[in-house]
Amino acid sequence: TYDGWYSAIYIGEEVKDPGRAIPRSLFSTVIAVAALYLLINTALVVVLPAGALGATKTPFAAVAGILVGGDANRVIAALVVVSLIGALNATLLGTPRVLFSMAKDGVVPKRLVATTDGGTPSAALLLTVVAALLFVAFGQTFKSVIDSLSVLMVAMYTSVFLGLLVLRRREPDVERPYRARLYPWLTLLGLALALALLAGVALTATVHAALGAVILVVTVPAYLVQRRFQQRKSDVTARS
Repeated sequence: TYDGWYSAIYIGEEVKDPGRAIPRSLFSTVIAVAALYLLINTALVVVLPAGALGATKTPFAAVAGILVGGDANRVIAALVVVSLIGALNATLLGTPRVLFSMAKDGVVPKRLVATTDGGTPSAALLLTVVAALLFVAFGQTFKSVIDSLSVLMVAMYTSVFLGLLVLRRREPDVERPYRARLYPWLTLLGLALALALLAGVALTATVHAALGAVILVVTVPAYLVQRRFQQRKSDVTARS
């Protein structure tokens, strides 16, 4: 519900007029998801009495039980499967393009720029799928996987907000097709919320959050090693 609204940026270089199209995509997605979320919660409140709603941990199944009877769990399971197909499709379309772009910039191995004839980043896609399968294989439950990954996601938000503050100060004259409205106050608010959410995850899911933090920390030396390797490779090429 709360993540994935920004996925259009992953394919930014393939979008015509990105300065106009991507902000429209982001805002329309947030508005659509918020509207659906409010409608679903309204339906729960209307169908279920307040006491029943507060007592159940599966309100959707409870509502479905009232509407369709004994097959409620099957109905909810079917809806979950259908929604997961869409979510997985969007994730597998967008996420590999992060590795693809990093490879083009020399941050990760250049082999990850390999694409199919249709332009799909095949090497980055394969690595993304392998990483996802490892998380599923070693995660005890769906919740434990989400708890671990949430640290990485919120850390990403934090780095984006910090990056915006630093780059606007370091490179004030660079052309920017996207307007950061209410800057820097809105950016600082987003940073504060991200840090608060990070602290909340650390306090409520300490063990799984620690796993996410370890993965995050490991990426730093990995990045430094890769950057040194790329620099040496560039120096050798320049001398030759």
